[in-house]
Amino acid sequence: MSQFKFSVGEPVILQCLDYPHLNGEYTVTHCIHAHEVYLDPEFGQALRPEILGYFLDGARLILQDGDGNPATALWFEGALRKKYQPGELSFKELLQGIGSPEQQKAKEAEPCA
Repeated sequence: MSQFKFSVGEPVILQCLDYPHLNGEYTVTHCIHAHEVYLDPEFGQALRPEILGYFLDGARLILQDGDGNPATALWFEGALRKKYQPGELSFKELLQGIGSPEQQKAKEAEPCA
C-alpha cells in the first residue's frame, strides 16, 4: 500500500482483535507514511513504521519498543473501518423514492428523451 485509506480528521471505527477493550469510534489525528521517521508525541522517540499507520485520538496504546522503552503503538489499516455518516432520508422514504417493482418496470419501459 502506498496511499492512505483514511485521512486526518476522519472518523473511523477501531476493531482490534488483540486489544478489544479499545474498540470503538475515534478520529484520525496523524497519518504516518511507511519508512517515515516520526517523533512519538508522548515519549519523544523516533518511530519508524514499516507500513502505513495511524494515530487515533483517545486510542493510545503504550507498548515497549525493541529496547524496552515505552512507545505509542500505531494502528494499521487492517484494524480500522470507515465510519459512514447517517443518511438524511429514513428507510421508508428511500423505499418510496425507489417505488414498487411495477413502477420500476414502467420507468424502464419509457422511451429515453
